Amino acid sequence: LKFDDKIEGKNLIDILLEPTRIYVRDFLTLKPYISALAHITGGGLVENLPRVLPRGMGATIRKHHLKTPEIFYTIGQAVEESEMYRSFNMG
Repeated sequence: LKFDDKIEGKNLIDILLEPTRIYVRDFLTLKPYISALAHITGGGLVENLPRVLPRGMGATIRKHHLKTPEIFYTIGQAVEESEMYRSFNMG
């Protein structure tokens, strides 16, 4: 990939430099309904979700319900899917 490559009509460099999304407003709206939170960084959902679940409880992640930005499909052409979820959470 080159920085001036286009993905969905935008230069790769512009996509990579987009600011982090801040979810505080969404969180405050949903706070009464939230039982647990996890700050997901390295390891992605697969490694971090178990931290907030009681022992013996599991979770199912339905990938087809998640919107994955095109950039992750582009990067994923050269990276295993499991590593994409571990490193990037696929968006």
